[in-house]
Amino acid sequence: MDPLQQTGQLFLDWFQNISILVMLVLLYNYIPDRFFIHRGRIYSAYVGLIFSLAAVLGIFIPWSGTTHPGIGINGILVPLAGLVGGPISAGIITGVLLLTRIPLTLTGPDIPDISIILIAGIIGSLFYLARENGKIRLEWKHELVVLSLVFAILSMVILTIFSPGTRGSGQGMDDMFRASFIEVSTIIFLGLFLLGSVIRMIDRKREGEYELIAYKDHLEALVMERTSDLERINSLQEATIESTNDGIVVTSMNGDIRGSNRAGADMLGISRLGIFQSTMNIFPILQQNVSDPATIDTFRDLITGRPESLVTTNLTFTDGRTYEPSVTPHRLSDKIIGRVVNFRDITERRLAEGRMRNANQKLLLLSGITRHDILNQITALALYLHLVREETSDTSILTYLEKMNSMLKIMQMHTEFTSDYQDVGLHEPIWQTPESQFIKAAGAFSDKGIEFSFEDSGFEIYADPLLERVFYNLIDNSIRHGEQVSRISLTMSVEGDEMVILYTDNGTGVTPADKEKIFAKGFGKHTGFGMFLIHEILSITGISIRENGVFGEGVRFEIRVPKGKFRHVDTKY
Repeated sequence: MDPLQQTGQLFLDWFQNISILVMLVLLYNYIPDRFFIHRGRIYSAYVGLIFSLAAVLGIFIPWSGTTHPGIGINGILVPLAGLVGGPISAGIITGVLLLTRIPLTLTGPDIPDISIILIAGIIGSLFYLARENGKIRLEWKHELVVLSLVFAILSMVILTIFSPGTRGSGQGMDDMFRASFIEVSTIIFLGLFLLGSVIRMIDRKREGEYELIAYKDHLEALVMERTSDLERINSLQEATIESTNDGIVVTSMNGDIRGSNRAGADMLGISRLGIFQSTMNIFPILQQNVSDPATIDTFRDLITGRPESLVTTNLTFTDGRTYEPSVTPHRLSDKIIGRVVNFRDITERRLAEGRMRNANQKLLLLSGITRHDILNQITALALYLHLVREETSDTSILTYLEKMNSMLKIMQMHTEFTSDYQDVGLHEPIWQTPESQFIKAAGAFSDKGIEFSFEDSGFEIYADPLLERVFYNLIDNSIRHGEQVSRISLTMSVEGDEMVILYTDNGTGVTPADKEKIFAKGFGKHTGFGMFLIHEILSITGISIRENGVFGEGVRFEIRVPKGKFRHVDTKY
């Protein structure tokens, strides 16, 4: 057979044995996942057994045309087993092949076959260890090329050295054997590279699948963790909401009930399950339960209008209970999707306030009568003092009488001040516009020739009903101490979370030394109670006042209204 025919026969033998390689690939592809992922000793044992099975079949189906049936595809399988599974895999397949040589070699061991098998296992293992220890930094395909080339060359060298054609022949190696060795080495090179590439493709495919599975498992674990966190948070929120005695109802922008706690459902007389089974609107329900249906209009404005968390009205139910509703926005991703209504039962507080109000009324009545009697006695005493002064000319006695008269005036001022101070905090604070109260206070000084100016701010503030008295005292103070004041103005602005009301005039102003003293009780040139009363009235709802003007340029009283104590309205004055 000529060399060309021999080469063709070798390639034909290779394709006849392709079924063995296909079986090897299939078996390798179905190595259990738990072994493939960890790549431990069991995985190496699996690889060794699979490659050994293919190698044994390769021995029983030898390549025709070769005197080395033990080599065949084993020249591909042995080094590849070492490269894929390491020394354990190489050791298993090498041991199996060496054992198979005993019964198949009837005329003695075939030295070339045994040598190639041993060297193949050693080379594959060395490449595996070098890669695992970082000694080889080649890509997989380059590593395969190097391994295939090294082993193909070594196989040809071994076959050449131990070829029977070199023994007893004066001409050296027979041409036929030389061509056969080159062809076998070529097939080993190509087989190693191709089969190694297929196995690498399987590895990369399975690694990609495992990465996806691992990522999926990671996502599922995160979802379970987040779900557990949400359940825990929801449980905590529900326990917190249910633990309060306040009725909490969540509504849409038009008042449809979306949910409630048990106290809220009991207060409205609805079933919590019914809330989610049909559309229920809070306004008709309240209309049936409140004693004064007219109050629903104000409450409706809270739900469908302004979203501020501000109490504006009380709802008294037909069962005698009184609730104080407050409304806050229901937000989802910074978007207002409804309202959260908190109904606080203030029945007991109202009863206590009523009893306190009755007691205060009695005290005020007693105080008024007592104050009236005291002022009458002071007036009578002043009259007698005047008569005594008319009857005597003794200068020492007149001096004492003058001191007594001054003391009577002070007593009269203190007594009259109690009439003003007794009303501070007596009534609940209300929403009112600073402009309207300023206008009312300015009306009492219309004959003073003063120009009053103000701005329509569109804001209301939550203050004591005596707010008008605040502006009255400020105007009175400007006229008394400003020295020819001709202009008084009121302006308003919002700075951050606060609203600032500025009261200014064009008088002389306040000296730096007196700025911190003017609000003290008894300080001043007149009664000493006007500025003190202003401070007390404003402080009831947390409103502060200070004077920060420049002396000689007029007063500048800065009134600061805190967050929650002012709101925007459309009413103009």
